[in-house]
Amino acid sequence: MSNFLQLHSHFVQQQPGGVSVNYMRTTLQLGNGTTVSFQLPALPIGDGLVLAPVVYTEGQTSIRMDFSRWTAGMCGNGVGALLPFSTTDQAHAVRVCRAFHAAPDTSWTDSTDTAAAWLRNHMERV
Repeated sequence: MSNFLQLHSHFVQQQPGGVSVNYMRTTLQLGNGTTVSFQLPALPIGDGLVLAPVVYTEGQTSIRMDFSRWTAGMCGNGVGALLPFSTTDQAHAVRVCRAFHAAPDTSWTDSTDTAAAWLRNHMERV
C-alpha cells in the first residue's frame, strides 16, 4: 500500500455563479491551556469531500498530525465536518466518505452520535 501526500489548507470549488473557497478550521486546547486554531490540511477527493490526517494534542505544548491515520469529511458550501473514525488506509477512508455522503439517511450536519451509529452499522460493508 502507498499513500499520497499533497495536502491543501484550502481549495476552490466551481459552483453556479462563481467559485467557493473552502477550508476546515480545527481548534485544540494544549495541556498548558493554550488554545490553538488553524486550517486543517486536507486532501480533496471531489464534490467537497476530503481526507484529513488525524490531529491531536500531545503533552503540554505539542500538536501532532498523524499521517498514518486518515479521517473523512466534507468541506464545502458552508459545511465543514469530519466523521468520528480514522483508518490507516486512504482507500478505505475514501470509500467510507463516499458511502456516508451518498447514504439517503445521513447528513454532514448529523450529530457525532448519529454519524458514529451509521459507521458502526455500515463500516463492514464499505
